[in-house]
Amino acid sequence: MQIHVVQRGDTLWSISQRYGVPIPQIVSTNQLENPDKLVSGLALVIPTHDSYCPVRRSIMGDCPKIWNYCQGNRSGESN
Repeated sequence: MQIHVVQRGDTLWSISQRYGVPIPQIVSTNQLENPDKLVSGLALVIPTHDSYCPVRRSIMGDCPKIWNYCQGNRSGESN
């Protein structure tokens, strides 16, 4: 988990791109009522890849590429 303090000019898109987290995950994690209006100084919790990846570790025995993708390696290959 990381914290991002909203600065003037920030958008959910720019924040999602900066941290590599989908916009819906930022919205739901922070329970934003109106995601189109961010206020400077607002502290947003940025979820980690583990907290929003749809594939859980318990079923990943035969799917390492998907698990690696969820861990942030967008090529899917292990490091």
